[in-house]
Amino acid sequence: MSKLLLKFLNTLIFLNFKLKMEKLLTFSFFYWKKQLNTTPIFYFFEAILKLRPVMGFYVFIITKKKKKKIKIKPHFMNFWTRWQKAIYWLTRSIKMDTQKINFAFNLINELYNITFLEKSNALRQKSKYYKTILLFKTTKKLSMVINWNLWFIF
Repeated sequence: MSKLLLKFLNTLIFLNFKLKMEKLLTFSFFYWKKQLNTTPIFYFFEAILKLRPVMGFYVFIITKKKKKKIKIKPHFMNFWTRWQKAIYWLTRSIKMDTQKINFAFNLINELYNITFLEKSNALRQKSKYYKTILLFKTTKKLSMVINWNLWFIF
């Protein structure tokens, strides 16, 4: 009955296999509970909490005399978009992992790597996101906030 879990499930749905995805999700959570003897939904929320960004950015393309210049304006994200970005990174990292065959094991490995090992594809995406903002930084206050978040990742 969680909105975040439903949002995660809806981003995973492709080719209208909603029931299949729900079964795979429950199977992966059942496997997690059987192997680690803990409730997997708490680790799901903990992984999303670690993935939530604080800062976002707008991309502007400025054309002057047939030259294009990219300008990035950082901003603080609101509450709901932070959750959406974290869910997007998590689903993208699960879809990117094509070496492993089963979706359930991909999900379990990704959640385990985020919560316990703190090394995963989703955390790498978050660090690339912050490095992009740092590349186009404009103020010292902004760089202090981003450097703190990068330190928290590593």
